[in-house]
Amino acid sequence: MAIKDNIRTYRIRRGYEQQYLAELMGKNPRTVSAWESGRGTPKAKDLQRLCEVLRCSLADLLAEDPEPFFQRTVTSYTSTLIPVYGRVAAGTPLSMSEDIIGEVEIPDSLAKTGEFFGLQISGDSMLPDIHDQDIVIVHSQNDAESGEIVIAAVNGDDAVCKKLVKLPEGIMLMSLNQAYPPMIYTADAIEQTPITILGKVVEARRKF
Repeated sequence: MAIKDNIRTYRIRRGYEQQYLAELMGKNPRTVSAWESGRGTPKAKDLQRLCEVLRCSLADLLAEDPEPFFQRTVTSYTSTLIPVYGRVAAGTPLSMSEDIIGEVEIPDSLAKTGEFFGLQISGDSMLPDIHDQDIVIVHSQNDAESGEIVIAAVNGDDAVCKKLVKLPEGIMLMSLNQAYPPMIYTADAIEQTPITILGKVVEARRKF
């Protein structure tokens, strides 16, 4: 198998369209098309990123023997399905939510690190990084580091996706879209409002 065939095979096995793979790679879809047609070849740094997003080794991408290639694909790179929610209501355990709209696949290596769920984003407050209808992969946790993207429930409403910034006197929940003002809360307000961190966003996925 040539590298162009291996890229295409792994992409299809992951359920990715060419445009989605291009988005993950930070490339123009025409570039991915050229790789898969043999009209172009990924550079060294692109090969490294391909291994990350396709969850395979460099040896797999460069393999010429089809049989070992498919054996490695099946036995070495397994995945787990997690639920995707259309909304996350504050105070309602995820296990009791009726707002599941589908499932997405994450690698077992990630799934083993904790509990995860997917959430479909509504709105443009996190542009340009996260778009309306994107699905974010969220690690369930009740705290996060300053600067990380989180899913937070505010004042009993449905959860929102924001950048968490920790301040000496409290926290700030920031939209990446500068058209939306930041929400600043003192330590007292965090308790009284209340504000709850439901998880940290580890990945955003876009469908075209």
